[in-house]
Parts: sequence; C-alpha cells; structure tokens
Amino acid sequence: MVMALTGRRLRRRWRLVATGLVIAFFLLVAFLPEVFAPRSPTAFDTARRLEGPSRDFPFGTDDLGRDILSRIIHGARPSLIIAFGAVGIAVVGGVTLGMVGGYYRGLWEWLPMRLVDVMLCFPPIVLAILIVGFLGPGMANLVMVIGFLYVSRMARVVHGATLSIRDSDYVEAHRAVGAGGARILLRGILPNIMAPVIVQATLMLGTAILVESGLSFLGLGVPPPAPSWGDMIGRGRTFMLNSPTGVVFPSVTLMVVVLAFNLFGDALRDHLDPRLRGAR
Repeated sequence: MVMALTGRRLRRRWRLVATGLVIAFFLLVAFLPEVFAPRSPTAFDTARRLEGPSRDFPFGTDDLGRDILSRIIHGARPSLIIAFGAVGIAVVGGVTLGMVGGYYRGLWEWLPMRLVDVMLCFPPIVLAILIVGFLGPGMANLVMVIGFLYVSRMARVVHGATLSIRDSDYVEAHRAVGAGGARILLRGILPNIMAPVIVQATLMLGTAILVESGLSFLGLGVPPPAPSWGDMIGRGRTFMLNSPTGVVFPSVTLMVVVLAFNLFGDALRDHLDPRLRGAR
C-alpha cells in the first residue's frame, strides 16, 4: 500500500521530478565541464572550421575550428553562476523592500513601491543594455545589473504576500507578546511567505539566463575567449547558411534550460500552493 501511495504521488508530481532531473543534470555539467567536454573550449583548428557533426565533433565546429559541444558545456558555468548570483541579489533586496513596505505601510511603502513601479515599466533587457553599456561587460557587472533589475519583481511579489498576512492571527500574537518589528518580520512573516519567494526565484533563474544570453549576443556579456551561449549564437548567425549547427545547438540548449526552469517553477507553485495542489 505504501508503494502504491508513493507511485501515485510521483505520478502527480511528474513535472516537478522530470524538470528537476533536467536541471540537476545541467548543474552537474556546469560545475564539472572538464569531465563532460571532449576538448578544450578555446582550442581551435582553422583547417576544420565550420564542419558539420561528425565522430570527432558531435556538434560540429565554429568559424575558428573550435568544438561546439565543448563550448556549450563550458558555457553553462558562467550562465548559471550569473543567474544564481543575480537571483540571490534579487531575493535579498526584493524580500527586504517588500516586507518592510508591506508591514510598515505609509512612507516606507510608498517610496520603494513607486520606484518598483517605474522599473517595471521598462523591459529588463533594455535597462540591462543601458547599464552594462555604461559599466562595461564582465561577470561581476552582469550579476549586479541583472540582480538589480529583478529586485523590483521580487519586491512586488513579497509586498503582496506580506499585505495578505500582516493582520493574521499569528502576527497579532507576536504583537501581543511585545515583539518588535524586526522580530515580527523575521519570525512571523518571512517563514509564511517563503513559498511564493521560492517559486518566483525559480522562475527568475530561467529569465536571468535568457537576459545574460541576450547581452552576450550583443557583445555585452562574458568577454571572449570564454564561451557563452549568447556569444556563440551571435557568432554563428554570420555563418548560418554554411554551418547552421553553430546557431542551432546553442539555441536548443538555451531553450531547454530556460524551459526546464520555467516548468519547474510552475510545478513547484502547484505543489506548494494548497489551493493548486489537487487541481491537476
């Protein structure tokens, strides 16, 4: 009977398990690229440039004769590092602004929320291009810029969640025993809004990878010769008619990773929200 219940739960959560396995695989590849990559990502052979898939080069070669498969594998690490770093900044900044504004209200709410509204008016990629163009490319700058842009989205989610529970019974109980504002925020409100925070952070990881790839496509991402999916797509489009593999394989990889994070966040929301847990 226990095995039947377990199998039923797994079938109900198949999207969560399947996308989680895909993400775990990409994380493993990203942090152990030397194990999976057959060649060095910067080694080139101009005599074998723009080759199609073969036994030596399963994904073909680029315009400098570099192995596309190895570059895709090594390009996963900077993309994921930038995405996780940016989302970490967004979570810390957004949770702080959203909770303080939602709990204290008044001027504490009006100022940060109006700033959030202004930032939400602009597409993230447009602001990212402006800021990175001024600061210059580099992993550190990309982490700070993308994290700053997503603070507003996290703050909006946390602000709404805080408003919905700020007058609940357990928060009133903290006030009744004389707890201060910081203690109420950390002990009474934060643990009860972690579900939407986790879901939003998961969804942000996919979009952060997409923004980083877009900046790399425009030449504002990780400086060469370090491999980057966006830079590979940008370079490959010049030779797409002669060798489409330089665009197709990095694009498919980027699509799979972003889609996996989005589907994982959607499945996680269904699992954590009791109103959606049995809806499917």
